[in-house]
Amino acid sequence: VHDGSSPTQVTGSEVSVNEWLHATLVFDGSSLILYEDGGQVGSVNAPQPQSSTDALQVGRYGTGNDYFEGTISDVRVYNRVLSSSEIQTLYNWGSQEVASPPGNNQGGVSYYSFNSSNADDQWGSNDGTVNGATYQSNGGPKDDGAYDFNGTSDTIDDTDPSLPVGTSARTVSCWVNPDTADAQM
Repeated sequence: VHDGSSPTQVTGSEVSVNEWLHATLVFDGSSLILYEDGGQVGSVNAPQPQSSTDALQVGRYGTGNDYFEGTISDVRVYNRVLSSSEIQTLYNWGSQEVASPPGNNQGGVSYYSFNSSNADDQWGSNDGTVNGATYQSNGGPKDDGAYDFNGTSDTIDDTDPSLPVGTSARTVSCWVNPDTADAQM
């Protein structure tokens, strides 16, 4: 979450290089809560975020030169706070075959499965634009699609104004497979 001057960061556990991790970030209007593999690992009070129409950028942290190096799959954006049991379902769904996670009829705004060589929104019209990231048809956590990011400039951008901004509650989840131990998401 960015307040116009500096981003707020919540820290979780140390990530393992070249292993898939399910990351979920919840913003409830005043706090950021981080979940890894379905369990809460960190939280921090967040400043008043700026109302903005800045792009959602998959593969980039903040507005500086902090880019993710590794692979990302199954990005979901919700316009509400998901419960801890819903987040656990998201994790279980990606790591094994279980009941379907919350969808677009349950607060889902955008879903990028990356199961094709584009960043089409499976729930709506918030299609992303791929900027340098490399598509891998079987690179995801269940041998499904994913994008590889180089850590220096690759992003997938979505500038649709219907994405939650400002103090609006939101949840963003994705599967990540970092190439470096100091990867930022």
